[in-house]
Amino acid sequence: MDVMIHARGYSTRRYRTLQTGYYCKPTKYQQASYHVNIVKHVRNHRVEEFRSILSSGISPNPCNAYGESLLHMVCRRGDADLLEIMLENGSSVQVADDYGRTPLHDACWAATPSFDTVEQIASRDITLFHMTDSRGAVPLSYVRREHWSEWIDFLERKKDTWWPPITGEDEPSELVDVAPNERPIPEPANALTIELAGMVASGVMSPSEARYLQDQDMEDMDATSSDEESDDDSSEDDSDDDDESSSVDEEEEFEALGMTRADMDDILKRMKYSNAQQVQ
Repeated sequence: MDVMIHARGYSTRRYRTLQTGYYCKPTKYQQASYHVNIVKHVRNHRVEEFRSILSSGISPNPCNAYGESLLHMVCRRGDADLLEIMLENGSSVQVADDYGRTPLHDACWAATPSFDTVEQIASRDITLFHMTDSRGAVPLSYVRREHWSEWIDFLERKKDTWWPPITGEDEPSELVDVAPNERPIPEPANALTIELAGMVASGVMSPSEARYLQDQDMEDMDATSSDEESDDDSSEDDSDDDDESSSVDEEEEFEALGMTRADMDDILKRMKYSNAQQVQ
């Protein structure tokens, strides 16, 4: 590839991933959003279950403490469907694990070439072809010898799209000039609390259950704030009426979610159990 892109006016310079902004230590939210339960959905190609969890408000880039992520796994498996879901939910391909491997390294490492996967990654950041891992290997170094001819044909087809001839200097991603650990993965706009994100990822709680609890917490906070600002003194009878009205409202909300009060009690028990396990 170097010969081809150099002839078209592009630099063949390499960049050490672990010394750039592509690398950042995983946040606690990313780690809470990573669990063997969601890994199983990836391994079994459970598209709808995976989509439901990814869109529920967990981190868009779940990973363990070593940066080994769902995104890396999806790319290594050449699963273009799950990759598309991750990208739709805000996953960034500009990441690396503790060995400096980017998602493109894993996509090139796939047992069977998945050029749909490679296209989705490279179309978002072509500089990834120039990033080296801790061994000094670029992504294309991971391509298996028996697939070289397929890769050559693929890159030939993409050269005019990714590397059209230029006369000036090409500009790599700005991240090559950013220090490591300077660009943590942000939480999604609809982020769950870190506790709820962990329970959804682990399968202890469904996305709809978690969203209901989070919305309830927000409503309770708003109600408390409103009560503190209000000087209205209600009689005991009014208070009783309010309690009855609130109870009816709760029952209607449960019914809308396809749940009963017993279901909610079960959720709370699971939350307590999950929290107890984390303490241990």
